[in-house]
Order: sequence, then structure tokens, then C-alpha cells
Amino acid sequence: MLVGRAFGWSLFAIIRTIVVEGKQTSRIMKTSIGTVTVAALLAMNLTASVLAQPTTNTDPRSHALAEATVSLPGLMGVAAFNPAGIGGDEGVLRMSTNVGNRFVFATQWGLLPDLRVAGPSADYSFGRAAVALQARLFHLGTFERRDEQNVPVGDEAAYYLANDVGASYELSPGLRLGAAFTILTNKTFFASHGVALSLGAQKGWRFETGSLFLEPSAGLSLTDFGPAVGYGVQAVGYGVQAVGAKEALETRVRGGGALTVRTKQEDFGGSVFVVRLAVGLTKDAKALADDRRYDTHPFRALFATWKPRSVWLNVNDPTDVKRVGAWGQLTKSVGMEAAVFEVVYLRFGKVMWPQYSSQDGYQTFGLGFDLRYIVIDYFRIADESAFLPGKSMWKVTGRIPLRRKVK
Repeated sequence: MLVGRAFGWSLFAIIRTIVVEGKQTSRIMKTSIGTVTVAALLAMNLTASVLAQPTTNTDPRSHALAEATVSLPGLMGVAAFNPAGIGGDEGVLRMSTNVGNRFVFATQWGLLPDLRVAGPSADYSFGRAAVALQARLFHLGTFERRDEQNVPVGDEAAYYLANDVGASYELSPGLRLGAAFTILTNKTFFASHGVALSLGAQKGWRFETGSLFLEPSAGLSLTDFGPAVGYGVQAVGYGVQAVGAKEALETRVRGGGALTVRTKQEDFGGSVFVVRLAVGLTKDAKALADDRRYDTHPFRALFATWKPRSVWLNVNDPTDVKRVGAWGQLTKSVGMEAAVFEVVYLRFGKVMWPQYSSQDGYQTFGLGFDLRYIVIDYFRIADESAFLPGKSMWKVTGRIPLRRKVK
């Protein structure tokens, strides 16, 4: 009940951000909904879905580690990329929200002043189990709505929203399984509603050597798996009815591992020094089976998209076609973080996009401050040559011990 109320208040905060602050900026945001939608989708960077769903990661720690976090437990918002990682300290309620200097409960994100992301979330661990609720919002702004005669009839907010409900369970020491159910809402130029399922597993080990603990871990997940969603055009704009087209969800297969090295000596409630190296591989399992742009059969796409495929690299040259195998279709990620007393964290990452991408990838930088009951995380794209350089994100997490003190 307490988790539900906390999540409800967080969701109320992002809705208020949409309605109130969106109206305040509508004067500079009123423009063609089609043009702004394209710009906003580009601003998502790693969000590939144009019609169906938001896939923007709202966790700055995961971003700072280049999203190589499929094997790491305890991240806020982890239900979106591996629900097996849901949970923190037992008996502790955790609540988090993105923050920014322009929007209190969101972070400005991309090309236009009113583009923003928000990810309020809450989780609670008890015994071997943990549960989580979260929302992932990508807000495009407030736009002028028109009727079928192209006459303005008022303003309306445009956004992508995913609501996740997830749980994890420790099946045996070090082995956790998890699942999450997602309700998707797209209220932009293309309107759609859908549901998705995410599944995951994590396994961790601990070894001792001299004055150090060695903690390797591995993770595997399948996210956003479900039926294709139908969509109509101009949900915000001219009121045209649904046309019956469908698009597959942005299903992804993630795998990876991590190695954490920490000192046995502790002070200030944590290890004196911790270093963590994480690697990850991500496969877009959406569509493109048999070289089709939209494949509405999720089971077939899940297996068929691993085949080598031909990719058209240059729209101005029909002969510029490249054959890309399964390895070339993977996004490769490497992240590293170092912590002193598990209080101050320094993070770096590198994302290498698939071979058919128009860019090589980008580098990330991040900071973290774990102040026992309050955690502050920050991330920034560090590579100035990357697409939309300088994007950054903040998140604040609060811990409320309900059974015992936080370690």
C-alpha cells in the first residue's frame, strides 16, 4: 500500500509537469506536430521506436555505465532492462525521480526547451522477493490541436508513457529471476496503446583473495516482448481516425557480465575502495525479419532477426548496401565505476553502435553520491562528436527503512 501511494504521488508529479509547465511553454512550442515529433524522436538518441513506445532509459547511473548494466542488481528503473535486478536492502522502501533546473520532477532532454524525460520509481525488498513500480515518460511539449477543418480548438500535451510493474525473486543464493509487465501509451502524432512483458535472470558470485573480495556477475534479459500495436495518425492535431496499421514493439535481448573488486577493509559504512567493470551486448529483435521493416510476429522476429541481413546505408545511392551478420547487429557497451567508501562514485562508459548505424557510438561520464538515505546520480554524454552532444540527466533517490537501518 505504501509503495503504491508513493508511486502514485510520483506519477502525479510528472502529470502536473506535463499539464502546468507544458502550458507555460506552449507559446514557443506551437508548431507542426509532425516536425516536432520527428525532432523529438531524434532527441531520444537510443530510442528507435517512431510509433509504438518509449524506450528511453531514465536512470543516469545506467547511462553513465553505457547501459552495460544487465548484470547489475539494485539500480532504480531496472525493470526496464532486466527485472531480475529489482530490489535493494531488505526492508527499505526506495523512491526516485529525475530532477532538473527547468522542470522539478524531470530532466530537459534534447532539441527543444520543453522536451523532457521523467522516471519516478519505487521498489521494496522483503525476504527473497522484491517488487517495483515505475513510469517512463518522454514529453514532447504542448501543441495546438486542430479539427478536421484545420481550425485551432485548443492545446494538448503530447507524450510517450510506459508504466511498469515488476518483481524479482532469489531462487537460490546469488540467482535471481524477474518479470515485469508494461502498459504503453503513445499520445503524439501517432496514437497507440500496447502491453509488453520483460523477463530476466541474474547470477552473482563472491570469492576472497588476500585483502579483497572478487564479485563476478552475469545477466540476461528479454525486454518489451509482446504483440504489435495498432496506431492512428494525428492524435494531437487534426483528429484523423485510426488507419489500422501496426508496428512491432522494440523487443531487445540483452546479455552481459560484470566484475566488482572491493576491499575487505571498511570504513564509514562501506568498503574503502570499490572498482566495477561491466560489459553488455544488446540485440534489437524487432522486425526486419526477411528484410521487412515492420514485422508483426514477435516470436518469429525474436529468432529470425539474428540472420545476416542487407542494410541500405545511403539513401542517395541504391547500390550502397552492406551485409551485416549477427555480431555486427549488436550494440556493445563497456562501463566502469570506482567508489571511495561507497559514498562518492566516478563513472565512465563507451557505447559502440551496430555496424549498420550511421555513427560509431559515444562516450559517457557520470557521478554518484550515496549519502545513506539520499542518493544523487548524474550522467552526461562526454563525446562532443556524438549525436546531440552534452545531453545530461539527474536523479535523486530516497531510502526509507521500514524494518531496520540502512547498511
